[in-house]
Amino acid sequence: MHARVGSFLALLLALAGCAPSNPGIEIEGVLGFGEMCSVDPGSEPTFVLLPTLDTSPVFGRVRTRGIRYTASFQVVNRFLNLGRSDYPIMADPNSFFVEEAEVELRGIDGSPLDLGDLPSRFRVPASGFIPSAGDETEFGRGASVVDVIPPVYGDALVGRTGMIVAAITLRGTTSGDSTQTTGEFQMPIELCDGCLFVCQVTDEGMAVDALSCLVGQDAVSAAVEACP
Repeated sequence: MHARVGSFLALLLALAGCAPSNPGIEIEGVLGFGEMCSVDPGSEPTFVLLPTLDTSPVFGRVRTRGIRYTASFQVVNRFLNLGRSDYPIMADPNSFFVEEAEVELRGIDGSPLDLGDLPSRFRVPASGFIPSAGDETEFGRGASVVDVIPPVYGDALVGRTGMIVAAITLRGTTSGDSTQTTGEFQMPIELCDGCLFVCQVTDEGMAVDALSCLVGQDAVSAAVEACP
C-alpha cells in the first residue's frame, strides 16, 4: 500500500459514517475473493481494504472486460423473517432483491469528478439476493454485484492516477413488494497506471500470463506485455 494511502483511507472511512443510512438494509463493505474466485458474505467476511483500479491502456489483450471496476458488496438485512410455516401460513415478506445502483464518482474533496462529456452521477443495473434476519442478532447477509466503474467510464479514466471516491446507493424490492434504498456507501478507489501488471517468466525464460480473478483490479496479474 502506498505511503499516502493510509491518511486518505482514514479520512474517507470517517466520511463514510456521515452519510444517512437505512437502518434495515445497508452496505457493509467490498468483498474480496476467496478460493476459486468466489466471494463469501457472512459475519466474518474478507473485505478489500483499498480498492485499486489500473488505468493503463496497454493490457487490452488480457483485459477482455475493458477498464472497469466490478464490486461485490456485502449487504446486511436487519428486517426480520416474518414467514410462518404453521397456521396461518405466510411467506416471508422481508427478503431483499437488489435491482440497481446509483453511483457518483468524486474527487477526494467531494466534488464531482471531471469525466469529460460523461455525467459523474449515473445508474447501473445491479443484482443480489439478501435474506431477511433470523432474529435481532442474526442478520441476513448476501452479496450484490455492481459495475461501479463501467467500461465507458474506465475509458474516460485511462492513464489517470491518484485517489477518487465512488459513492454508491443500492435500490431494490423486498419479497413483500416494499421498495428499499440503502444509505450512501463511500468507497475510495486508488487509480494507478500499470501497478497491477508484472512480468513473469518460466525457468526457460518464456514470458507467461497469470491472471487475477478480475484482471486490472485489486490484485496483480502477470502479462506478457509487462515484460521488456
